[in-house]
Amino acid sequence: MQGAVNELIGALTPLPAPTVSVTPLKGAVRLVWTEVPGAGSYQIFESTKPKELPGDVLATVPANRGGTVNSYLRSGLTDTAQRFYFVRALTPTGRVGAAGEASTMPLAITTLDIAETTNAKFVTAQEKVGAGFAHDAIPSGSLLYDAVKYLESAARRKANTLVGGTTSGSTFVTVGSIAGLVLPPTITQYKANVTLRKVGGGGSNPNDKFAGAGVDDPSTGTEPWSNPGNILATDGNYASVSITESSGTLILRVSHFLKATNFGFALTSGLTIEGIEVKFRRRADISGNATVDDQTVQLLKAGVRVGTSKSGVPWPASDADSTYGGVTDKWGTTWTTTDINDPGFGVVLSVVMTAEAVFDPLLGFVPSTVTALVDSVRIIVHTSGGGVFEARARLKIGVALSGELILSSPTEEITSELVVNSPPVSVETAVEVQARVVSGGITAEAQLERVEFTAQDMEHFG
Repeated sequence: MQGAVNELIGALTPLPAPTVSVTPLKGAVRLVWTEVPGAGSYQIFESTKPKELPGDVLATVPANRGGTVNSYLRSGLTDTAQRFYFVRALTPTGRVGAAGEASTMPLAITTLDIAETTNAKFVTAQEKVGAGFAHDAIPSGSLLYDAVKYLESAARRKANTLVGGTTSGSTFVTVGSIAGLVLPPTITQYKANVTLRKVGGGGSNPNDKFAGAGVDDPSTGTEPWSNPGNILATDGNYASVSITESSGTLILRVSHFLKATNFGFALTSGLTIEGIEVKFRRRADISGNATVDDQTVQLLKAGVRVGTSKSGVPWPASDADSTYGGVTDKWGTTWTTTDINDPGFGVVLSVVMTAEAVFDPLLGFVPSTVTALVDSVRIIVHTSGGGVFEARARLKIGVALSGELILSSPTEEITSELVVNSPPVSVETAVEVQARVVSGGITAEAQLERVEFTAQDMEHFG
């Protein structure tokens, strides 16, 4: 009953508005916003007026669960007019939250001086620009492109090169790419400016761990857990506790603690613990007149129960994650990296069960049974600030790789030109920007800002 009441209260409680910030870029803007607990995705709106949510959704992006930030790159902007952006959370069941708002003006896409000629066929490049195919700077007076068509193409392609994304993983993954690229046969190198920055203090990986040990702790309740060591992985093997009533007399029983420890965290000293999430992969098998609810869910510090005791998350009828805590929930106590790294850090769970046999006029009392089953126990620790960290980014075209851009503490953002030597030519391919986190449990963002080629034939648009 208490679980149902809490579920109803949660459904009626409005989701808060995220805190939104926006950074102007060349031909684009980058939105970053705080996580809203319970959000499954976020809707993004764009308007030319403040405090006025437009009717059409610009984009819907999945929530960066387990991370500290969510982000979206709005590209393809060809002017510098002020724009207002709104972000609101959306739950998996369709419940909509309040909208957070921020505004900015995108930066000019490129800088070109157009020589005053009668046929507008001469362009002087003030910088190495990114177009359909970009080139080294052209000396003043060189015959190049029809100026109008060049500018239009450059604007479109310049915006399209602003791609990227985030990762917390320890192996290289592609976080952004530009598809449909065909390099002319004269190309010997592909160059691009890449920015690598720290955008979060830790996400679901590597600060996401399964329990390393599971035991039955008889310090509470009367009903023992069977096979408590089965909670170390999501594999269909369960720890379980069960009661059956056959005489028509209502019984109520409380289980022992199911204790999960030895999570194997290795957080870098100096990090701040912002919040802790616990996920039980579990279900309840019920026949007849029976129930199961949480009695206690509580964290362990050095093997001792501390802080707030939680309960009230309904037990599902089929295997699903039940989550306690959150990105900013410290469970009513304080934490250090030493506490988290300790083998005695963990969580305990006990349940309260009821059962009463059902009377059938023909069969008499039909037994009622309830079984609580736990497949796995995971803990996600959210951190920020401090600590020693390292992240890396690189470019990839086909199988050709650039050198690696290295970001290390205390620097939190770096931009540099990366070069891919001998990229594939005359075939359609893609340029990918890849990133990984070497250490420190951070979330890193890599962004490909613009492209240029060397030793390239000039492309004529007109």
